[in-house]
Amino acid sequence: MLPAVEKPRDQVAILIEGKVREMPSFWPDCCIYKVPQRFRRGNEEFYELLVVSIGPYHFHQGSFPQMQIFKLKYLEAFLSRNHLSLDQCLGLVRTWEEMARRYYADPIDLSSDEFAEMMLVDAIFVLELLLRARFSKYVDDCDRIYGKLRMIQDVLHDVMLIENQIPFFVLQGLYDLVDGSSKGNLKLVELTHAFFKYYVTFGVGHLPVPGVDHGVQHFVDFIRYYYLPPRPREDVYNEIYESLIPPSVTMLDDAGVKFASTSKTFLLDIQFINRDLVIPNFSR
Repeated sequence: MLPAVEKPRDQVAILIEGKVREMPSFWPDCCIYKVPQRFRRGNEEFYELLVVSIGPYHFHQGSFPQMQIFKLKYLEAFLSRNHLSLDQCLGLVRTWEEMARRYYADPIDLSSDEFAEMMLVDAIFVLELLLRARFSKYVDDCDRIYGKLRMIQDVLHDVMLIENQIPFFVLQGLYDLVDGSSKGNLKLVELTHAFFKYYVTFGVGHLPVPGVDHGVQHFVDFIRYYYLPPRPREDVYNEIYESLIPPSVTMLDDAGVKFASTSKTFLLDIQFINRDLVIPNFSR
């Protein structure tokens, strides 16, 4: 009896299998995204980088060559001041590569070496931004960022863009290498809080620093924390509400609702007390 002849496989099936094997993995850690075009359209100025690229999404743009020089100067100062070697820091960053890549929702077209270089240079640049904002003794006459008000404002704009982020744990890991006296014995979350409180007016004036258990993911997540109420309303914590379209201000006014302001700094900590809708004050 002749052996059965195996039927040739469908080439399309083979092609699909290859695509399945090559498709990127999805991780629950991903929290850094590119802004969708539907949000950019008509609002490009809010999402475009002004002076500095942070993270992998804009690494190959080739823009901001002058800022790349500033990054390297900050890197040199950071390593020298803290008596750290470049090899030591780079070796540490390489151990975080797999975890750090999982933070990005979009594919990253960078080799392992490029990714490690980008993560190290950008992370130390960000740490120097925070340290120099808090400790003026680290700012010299050649500092082109803190020496010009407009420049630091543009840098601030860029480091608050969601697609211009690096994982907070990378910042924390490198910050842990800094001697306590060089950072005023401040925790990184305290240093970050002081930086944004000084430059951003969004109601964080006297708020507590997030606890370690908060698990900050990146700067945008850090800022988001300060827009949220401190804890769920105890009286509604265990209740489930149907999704409703909220009534307009006119409808509320017609229903006899009164509007009142409060000095609370959490912008979304809105409460309904008796017939008063109490809203945090937006003024400075």
